[in-house]
Amino acid sequence: MVTEKLDFQEAENNCQARSLFERQSHLMSIASMDENTFLKNYTKDVFGRSYFALWIGLNDRVSPQHFVWTDGSNTSYRNFKAGEPTHSQNEDCVALWYGEEWNDYGCVYKLDSVCKMPGRFSSRK
Repeated sequence: MVTEKLDFQEAENNCQARSLFERQSHLMSIASMDENTFLKNYTKDVFGRSYFALWIGLNDRVSPQHFVWTDGSNTSYRNFKAGEPTHSQNEDCVALWYGEEWNDYGCVYKLDSVCKMPGRFSSRK
């Protein structure tokens, strides 16, 4: 969780700077309802309340109405608020709103963000 207010690109750059060796860090991708619920509960634990908005890694900056994750994840899971995304002018980045649903939002706004990095696995014999 990054509580420094950053625009979308600054937030993604901040996440990438947290990478460890081959474990690349990016704004969080959300592949399932379980992950979305985990993030909702985690942020409530961190903030002690619901928050306004939090950058996640979904955006359509390259191709309007074609959303992609900054980490390259290929998932069809979406949890947009009813009526969203609106695809309004310059709303090319996605934020988690009030801990649950997603909304497309202007990438220039400064919000909190959350990074995701693959875990380490070890095998024991």
